[in-house]
Amino acid sequence: GWDQNLTYADSGVLGGIFMNGQYMYIEKPLGYSAQGVCETVDKYKTADAILQNTENAVLATESEPIKPHVIAIMNESFSDLAALGDFSADKPYLNNFYSYTDNTIRGNLYVSVLGGTTCNSEFEFLTGNSMYFFGSGYIPYQQSVNFAQPSLATILKEQGYTTVAMHPAAAKNWQRAKVYPLLGFDEFLDIDYFENPEMMRWYYVSDRCDYKYLTKRFEERDEGEKMFIFNITIQNHGGYELTNSGISEYVNVRNGNGRRDNIASQYISVIRESDKALKNLLNYFKNVNEPVILCFFGDHQPNLDQEFLEAAVGKDLDDFTFEDKIKQYKVPFMIWANYDINEENIDAVSLNYLGNILLEKAGLSTNGYG
Repeated sequence: GWDQNLTYADSGVLGGIFMNGQYMYIEKPLGYSAQGVCETVDKYKTADAILQNTENAVLATESEPIKPHVIAIMNESFSDLAALGDFSADKPYLNNFYSYTDNTIRGNLYVSVLGGTTCNSEFEFLTGNSMYFFGSGYIPYQQSVNFAQPSLATILKEQGYTTVAMHPAAAKNWQRAKVYPLLGFDEFLDIDYFENPEMMRWYYVSDRCDYKYLTKRFEERDEGEKMFIFNITIQNHGGYELTNSGISEYVNVRNGNGRRDNIASQYISVIRESDKALKNLLNYFKNVNEPVILCFFGDHQPNLDQEFLEAAVGKDLDDFTFEDKIKQYKVPFMIWANYDINEENIDAVSLNYLGNILLEKAGLSTNGYG
């Protein structure tokens, strides 16, 4: 799905058309009707009018609300494998991530992909649309986003924000260079923005380097300019049997049966590096004298060895229940601010709601769909 040139070269034009065709059709949801949509929208129009009148009355008597810079980091393959079940690691690997409690909202996020298709997680976060309504092989960035569409970027742009997308890889991947302008981003900073980047395992730009250039772009803002930066990292990309270059300390992981697992060991080792880079980034924003709210989450869990997965869950793959399977779609998230916000724990939420949760916690308006 991600390389259509290869699809057509390998299978031919006719074969490629049929292979893609099976994923093009979106079924009408059960009970859907245009009239039903209008009835639902009418209810929210009324509620919105009441809310707007209330907000106007409040604003007339209160000082101007905080309008923070908004940073969203979707960290490649970031997850806590403890969500699966039983395994052991000989070094702690997420100490920093879990240490933040003040001015922090955290919780468990459920995503729609496993081991890849990062762009579908981007799509859910930015648009609020759920992949539930698309076929299993559907990739909206390549099949649906062919015209301007509302998103977190357009919502913030309407409120005076400069909207920047960043990703330390080729702009053509998942058609991001085409998609981001249609979703309302003013800029897209791809690998060309990252001069002489520090690499992890030879192939991927490290999170430490990624955040160095994120803060660089943040510091390039004009006086009084409000920034929305959506940053997608790449350090923790699979596979997990590559060179160990860039990993400061290797973590040895054993599955529930006591056997060392090479794939899980390298994965946890690079996650540990992500955890250290996150601490440095938040230390930077702690010292910024303007309000900043930052949302950090993973796009999906990694592809793991079947033996590790079965040992962690405690049963054969064929015997997995729905409750066992959904553990593979669970990743942690955190919303942190360098100013006072109410702490909260959100036990479970789907990724397509996270963008609006971020706006709510930042005290910013959403659109009618949100």
